[in-house]
This record gives sequence, structure tokens and C-alpha cells, in this order.
Amino acid sequence: MKRHFLFQFDYRELIRRRGIVLRSICYALLLSHDIRRDVHVWISVRDECGRGGILELRGDTLRHLRPDEATSWGILRKGLTKLRRLKDGISKRAHHGLLVYKMDVGGAIALMRPSKCLIIERRGDLSPKLKSLKGGSLLIVLNMDESAFTYGEINEITRKVKDVVRLGMGNYDLTLDQTVAVINWLLDEYCGT
Repeated sequence: MKRHFLFQFDYRELIRRRGIVLRSICYALLLSHDIRRDVHVWISVRDECGRGGILELRGDTLRHLRPDEATSWGILRKGLTKLRRLKDGISKRAHHGLLVYKMDVGGAIALMRPSKCLIIERRGDLSPKLKSLKGGSLLIVLNMDESAFTYGEINEITRKVKDVVRLGMGNYDLTLDQTVAVINWLLDEYCGT
């Protein structure tokens, strides 16, 4: 099952909270001694004016990702630098396995072509139908404190993907990176790798 993690950050918030952002990326992509080849991490970045683009870290081709902050920040910084220079509708490779697109979340979902979607939110129950997500391509939308989507963007996502499961983290006070680790564990446990 291919997994697509989708995060969204304002540029300044990403810079300010880069430690938690980088750990979230590493927890989504890394295994003990390897990279999860079936995982792609998509990061939507917006500036003060609402413009921005998408960074895609592809587990199947990504190189040199390590769990330390300096290495992962170096890779992400290359993508952010390339993104600021891109013109609309263009994509570029910023690093081995890091692609940069000048598009919105809807364009990224069109590239992913997910068959199922898991929306992670702060509110709600931790009693999902995870086994129903087995097989196909899974989009995992992290709509939490640091990674926030608008109501319109969530509606667009649910319109484009037919099978949607919402998972609330309930009373668990987890940070974004901890949530990513728990979600990967739950999906490994209930849906297989």
C-alpha cells in the first residue's frame, strides 16, 4: 500500500517550528536502517499572501535522509529555495527524491491519485475503520495544530477521494511528529506494510 502523507504549513511557521516539522518528515519516511520506499511526503507551503507550492519527498528515490536535524534541514532547505524561484505550473528536482511543484493542494492530489483517504484531526474518536484502508493508494492528511488546512481544502480533498475515513486523536495530547509515528504504527499493524 502506497502512503502519501500531506502536511500544510505557512512558510514562517515552518521555519519557526522546523524541529517538529523535520521530525514529522523523518518519522513518516524512515525505518530503523532504511527509508520506507512506499511512502511519499507532500508538504504544501504558503507565504504571507497565500501563494506557495508543494514539496514532494519520494521514499522510493530519496537519498541521504538521516534522522538528525541538520541533514534533513539541508534537504528541505534546498526544496524551499527552489520553490521560491519557480514559476507557476513548473516542477523541478531540488535533490535526489525531492521534487518541487508550483501548484496547490488540489494539483498535488491529482498527481497522487489516491484511492482512499485518512484525515487526522485533533478532535474526534480514535476508533477508525483502519482495516477498510488496506490496499490501494492511501492519502493521509494531517489537519492538526501545526499542519492546518482550510475548511474549503478539506472539502476539496473529500470530493476528490471517494473512500474517506476521519480519525480524531481524541484526548491524546500528541505533537505532530508523535502523531505521524502512531499513524505509521497503526497502519503497519492493521493494514500491513
